[in-house]
Amino acid sequence: MIKKIRLIFLKMRFLSVIKTVPAAALFLLACACEKETGDNGTSQGSSEQLSSIKVSVTDAGFASADGAESGRYAMEFRSGDRIGMFAVRDGLLLASDLCYEFDGNAWTCLSEVTGGFYADAAYYAYYPYAEEHDWNVAPADGASAEGFFSELISGWTPAADQSEESAFRSSRLMVGMVDGTSGNRVDFSMNAATALAVVELPKTYYAFTNTDIEVPDYVMSTWSDATFDGDALPFCDDNSRFLYVTGASASTDFSVSYKTDEGESDSWSGTVTSAEAGVYAAEKIDGGENVTEHLLQPGDFYLADGSLLSKDTPSSEVSAADVIGVVCQINPERFDPMLSDVLGDVHALVLATRSPRQPAAQEGRETDLFSWFNSGGSSVSSRDEAAIGFKNIEGYSYEATFNMADADICGYRYNDLIRTRRADDLAAGMYPAFASALDFAERAGGPLQSAPVNSGWYLPSNGEWFDILRSLAGADLAINEKWDPETRSMVSWKDQGAVVSSLNGVMTKVAASQKDLFEEGQAWWTSSTAGTGSSRTVSFNDLGFIHSHWQYKDYSYKVRLVLAF
Repeated sequence: MIKKIRLIFLKMRFLSVIKTVPAAALFLLACACEKETGDNGTSQGSSEQLSSIKVSVTDAGFASADGAESGRYAMEFRSGDRIGMFAVRDGLLLASDLCYEFDGNAWTCLSEVTGGFYADAAYYAYYPYAEEHDWNVAPADGASAEGFFSELISGWTPAADQSEESAFRSSRLMVGMVDGTSGNRVDFSMNAATALAVVELPKTYYAFTNTDIEVPDYVMSTWSDATFDGDALPFCDDNSRFLYVTGASASTDFSVSYKTDEGESDSWSGTVTSAEAGVYAAEKIDGGENVTEHLLQPGDFYLADGSLLSKDTPSSEVSAADVIGVVCQINPERFDPMLSDVLGDVHALVLATRSPRQPAAQEGRETDLFSWFNSGGSSVSSRDEAAIGFKNIEGYSYEATFNMADADICGYRYNDLIRTRRADDLAAGMYPAFASALDFAERAGGPLQSAPVNSGWYLPSNGEWFDILRSLAGADLAINEKWDPETRSMVSWKDQGAVVSSLNGVMTKVAASQKDLFEEGQAWWTSSTAGTGSSRTVSFNDLGFIHSHWQYKDYSYKVRLVLAF
């Protein structure tokens, strides 16, 4: 039941009588009988009476014990959250414990109200709203929120078991005060009336600072299967942190067992002593969180252990690192959808800095040329891969062919189809370009087994190759003035600059032993098909030309692999 409130003047030593009414009789204050002010509103200090007020509420969060941080662990209010609000003018209580509820967009008063508010009144709020309570308020002139709600604060007891989010949120007592309205608005910034204990388990990750796209955190190592024992059970905030609301200057004993990133069991027991209200105290187990802020860009270097170096890192540092690839795509709209199913969060595609090789016909020699499909002696190396899920790229016009090729970003899916649906023929050597990825990690030097989750190396599709050329060579691949149509199945561009040199330029800082340079006069297989007997290639040079053609599957061309992390 929601309280019915009558707006009357009360002497400070008296409390108003609170009555209840059925929910059906509630008066939605913010939706009716509202007296609007002008554009500038009523200035603070005005004695004008207002028929209603609009309320907004934010959480000021917690400060660190050393004062270096503020606003940490602020709570975002959700639909169904409620506050209680009081109004005081000239030391007199005008309104007592009005219930405001948030619907996800605005706060609405659920208490039936008669009378009005004043622009020069002081307004007090607390969270979470209590339907019934036995504490009183102290409505003195100029009282702070902490003074006004002193009985509430002194008697507040957080839940012992806060492992469920609802229990954690309902333990977070907050109070706020606004002296006078702004127009008919009261904007509460709520201060924590409790302290916060934080237990951080060991975790190493990158937090990306990109503003044009949202890139999820990239976790290098973390814990799993954490279990807290004892009376104090904290809430996990979906990161490496466990949060527990306490009273000011309280000492709380914690005991936790967990598994490390290597799967080994570990544990910690200790005491966290909280500071004053509004301040958090943190215990960092084995260093706690180790976060590196990073602006993710095409051209960044991907190392064998899965770590990253900015493309702006000095040459001496890059050349000394175990670089195995260069970031070539960060647009989440251009990732193979299957990658999300396999990896969860997808951060980027990486182009290998080295090329795969295989034994050549001449004994003791190697070659970096591969056929896409070879039937092993048949005069025609043809197979309809559409039967297992490939989509052939050969449009009725060159514009249609380009659109199909550009939209084809399913390289990982194609490699998976060959590895699963053509497994026997792959093992028999009938898909050399795809087979080149299977043991490439050994030649490339990674990714290591200890590296964070990744897709492993695979042959990129036609659309993924277009994105490589766009991101690393600055290519403008679209139907525009640089378009140089040939036939309906071949698409070409001119005036694209020194493409080969641009691709090699992004590897300038990489040690010579860790890279294979691109060459003129070559073509590279994609994993995309054009028909039963042909698949698609890309080729480019330093004269500004880029071509995307079909070629017979048993022809030999170069391969450059990618992976996703």
